[in-house]
Amino acid sequence: MSGLMADGWAGWLAWNANGKFMALFLAVLLFLWFGDARRRQGKAGWMLSYTTVFAAFCIFPPTAAVLLRYQTGFYHYEWLWSLVPVTVLLAYGGTLLSDTYIRDGVRGTAREKWRSAGLLVLLAAVLLLSGGLGQSVEGVEITAQRTADVADILDELKKEQQDAGEICLWAPRDILQYTRAVDGDITLLYGRNMWDRYLDGYTYDTYDETEKGLFLWMERLAGQPSSEDIGTWNVREAVSLAQDKGANTVLLPVALPEEELIALEKELGQQARKIDEYYLLVLTER
Repeated sequence: MSGLMADGWAGWLAWNANGKFMALFLAVLLFLWFGDARRRQGKAGWMLSYTTVFAAFCIFPPTAAVLLRYQTGFYHYEWLWSLVPVTVLLAYGGTLLSDTYIRDGVRGTAREKWRSAGLLVLLAAVLLLSGGLGQSVEGVEITAQRTADVADILDELKKEQQDAGEICLWAPRDILQYTRAVDGDITLLYGRNMWDRYLDGYTYDTYDETEKGLFLWMERLAGQPSSEDIGTWNVREAVSLAQDKGANTVLLPVALPEEELIALEKELGQQARKIDEYYLLVLTER
């Protein structure tokens, strides 16, 4: 349960990383609760109560942990917010605010009209500056650039493998997570469900310890340390194990020590080709 509580708190922080809509959402909640009591009557009152309760459940780690347990490991934290009518509440609160100021502005003096108009412009600016709850514009651009970089690397890889038949690739996560979007003909030694564990929420077909170890070993070489037990393989042992699992093409980060690369090249009887920030090795059948 403590792990789920930590996931709940981390999820809440990540949920707010790409925009300010949740701050706007909480501000609207306060406006509705502490404003005119008539706004909380009838069905609007029921919606406000429901929204407040489930928003609190999603925010506080203990109740978020219970909800995470309920929805199973297949779903991430952000799916909890499907229980909360965020968009409906924002629309309702925004409508009340704008209606109030427009009505006061139309009926009031010239000074009140200008003040109401200014407040409406300010509200619109706040909404625009709140951002979104999805990937940021910068994130979209980074993803597009990374996909293009991986496409170039795979083009070079396929040129080297023209006569090799089906490619089964073992590479760092930074390559594998974009490979499917670029080329569906390339087989991967393991897929996204190796690092996105929630994808295994409803399956019993999981990876064995060797495959998990190969993933952690490769990520450590790529500069992504892990607290999990990786094993004591050297590069030749790791490549051999990957080949036993079906890999016939390997991309190793250039962080690989030169002496280990030379020993590997000698054992395989080939010279690794450098592609971008990776060494390419083509494994022959044993």
